[in-house]
Amino acid sequence: MVSIGLTILAAGLSLSITGAFNLILLSVPMQMTGIALGMTLLLNLVGMSVGPAISGVFQEAYKGTAPRIQGLFPTHQAYNLIFVTAALVSLASVAMAFSVISARDRTSTITSKQHEPNK
Repeated sequence: MVSIGLTILAAGLSLSITGAFNLILLSVPMQMTGIALGMTLLLNLVGMSVGPAISGVFQEAYKGTAPRIQGLFPTHQAYNLIFVTAALVSLASVAMAFSVISARDRTSTITSKQHEPNK
């Protein structure tokens, strides 16, 4: 069951990453596709390396015991902090994306008005 679950998870992740790359390539001008794809891949790799490190810090910091089992294990508080941190980072990313979109719209409006011929 674990193998089946991991297979489904891996397929979903690969399809979502591919879709995100396609969406980014469709959203930027042709001259900027290399820069956009490079930055996307860079941020993707940074997130895939920083995320597990932060999760490991939370799991190490918040350990507890389980009844009748010897050893220390991450508590529910560690997992709650991991998910709250992930949600906050996701919300910050969405907010930055919306601010870039609004800045781009303002810039395109200004430049289109500047390029209008004088009558």
